[in-house]
Amino acid sequence: MTLLSIEDLTITLPFGQAARPILDRVSITVEEGETVGLVGESGSGKSVTSRAALGLFPAGAATAGTIRVADQTVLDSTVGYRMDKAGLRRMRGGMAAMVFQDPRASVNPLHRVGDFLTEAMRTNRGLTRREAESRAAELLESVGITDPGGALRRWPHEFSGGMLQRVVIAAALAADPRLLLADEPTTALDVSTQAEVIAILARLRRERGMGMLFVTHDLDLAGAICDRIYVLYAGQVMETQPTQGLFRTPRHPYTAALLGSRPHLDGPAIRLDAISGLPLSLDQAVPGCPFAPRCERVTPDCEQDRVPLTTHDGAEVACLRAQEVSR
Repeated sequence: MTLLSIEDLTITLPFGQAARPILDRVSITVEEGETVGLVGESGSGKSVTSRAALGLFPAGAATAGTIRVADQTVLDSTVGYRMDKAGLRRMRGGMAAMVFQDPRASVNPLHRVGDFLTEAMRTNRGLTRREAESRAAELLESVGITDPGGALRRWPHEFSGGMLQRVVIAAALAADPRLLLADEPTTALDVSTQAEVIAILARLRRERGMGMLFVTHDLDLAGAICDRIYVLYAGQVMETQPTQGLFRTPRHPYTAALLGSRPHLDGPAIRLDAISGLPLSLDQAVPGCPFAPRCERVTPDCEQDRVPLTTHDGAEVACLRAQEVSR
């Protein structure tokens, strides 16, 4: 079953605030039991895409396209529909949940962890305080907190970043969501804690059969946890294919450049390949491929018109020279 379907999503800021859309005809799907990655440099539109799935759009932005979470329509511009606040509350309270990248920005420092975890369960699911606290303790134990009863009585500042992120994951799972949106959930953590959090997310996804959209700028991290990967650049999908195929045979020059700029632990120490130039800002717009100003394979045709996604050996690629690209 398709848990997330985003089709031709375009998000545009009010006139004068940007020269191009934040997202430009982005299409993404997440199936039940699947982990899908969104990767790309900062400013590529990854977080905006994931938040749009929950109906969280930039203030004043115009939207076009469709967004469906399971059987619920969040946005359908063809009929002028956008889900109302009551519908969004129900959807966020049961169908989909998000884990944000900064756990300390996700919790109220004036509330104990127990209050943070039980409030939504009591409000959305009608549980008593005792029932909610019992459920919260089970969730904390499932994310690796060994003293869940004690953790419920503690304040957020008493947790390390990694332990607080576990609390935030437990809160996201409180409503038994079918779709989990993870927006760079390990960015602020050290490497060993990152590995623990990723292992927890992967295990919970398998045990619960959820679909997960995993946002990251770290390709190796995406490769470790994702079944398929979408590569975004300047608000457009440059390439998508199964993870093994993308690492083995990238078809877009941008994907190949990202893979070539990764450090490696094995083999001799070598200078990393850097991608020349700078990513497009929202003040810049180009008529053709947005990566053309930085691409070593650019041709005049690349700079004329938008390049659509086409299929090449199981990959969907927005490149006129996709057959020539290899690592």
